[in-house]
Amino acid sequence: MTEDIVLVSPRKRGGGRPKGAKNRKTIIRQIAGHLHTVDLIGKKPRQSTLTLVLQRLRQMALSGGSQGAFDEFYRLITKYRRQDGTRKVGVLVAPAEISPEEWIKREQELNKHRKPPAGYRAKP
Repeated sequence: MTEDIVLVSPRKRGGGRPKGAKNRKTIIRQIAGHLHTVDLIGKKPRQSTLTLVLQRLRQMALSGGSQGAFDEFYRLITKYRRQDGTRKVGVLVAPAEISPEEWIKREQELNKHRKPPAGYRAKP
């Protein structure tokens, strides 16, 4: 018995997302960051879409008109609230206590041989 051998070239898989196409997260970031001019009592500040949406959600939640808006606003507030509830806090990691003059001298010594960043122009 002789069998005919047929060579089949493997199917070429799709290339995925086309070049230049943006994923969902990128599109949402662009929309959320888009600035709008808002008329507020004679002032015209520019605010992001995200800020305006959150302000509207807060207004709807606190007016009592929508339980869904209240639930979503409460979820966001509890998820993203500040830990201490009063102000932003951080941690400063610093070396042992030295005088300002010693610190300046040490930093100048460290920076003596470093190159400035690209595009940096020293002030005259």
